[in-house]
Amino acid sequence: MDKGCAAMQKDECREKFDLLFVKLDRIDVALRGNSVPGVLMRLDRLERPERARSRVRWAIATAVISSGVGAVVGAFVAKLGA
Repeated sequence: MDKGCAAMQKDECREKFDLLFVKLDRIDVALRGNSVPGVLMRLDRLERPERARSRVRWAIATAVISSGVGAVVGAFVAKLGA
């Protein structure tokens, strides 16, 4: 026999579990979406442009640093040649 539910409480337990499964299904649909964008897709849509901006920032920083290093090396070579 069931350990957690007495004979009179089986229907009550079943109702509570059914309600719990309905709520879990609603949460799953909200996260993944069901023919509509879910929370995960909407979050990805927000984060994707930020990742692109981050790549552009790194490219600009790399270009500035390499230009600075090139200028310093060029000045140093010019000073040695003079």
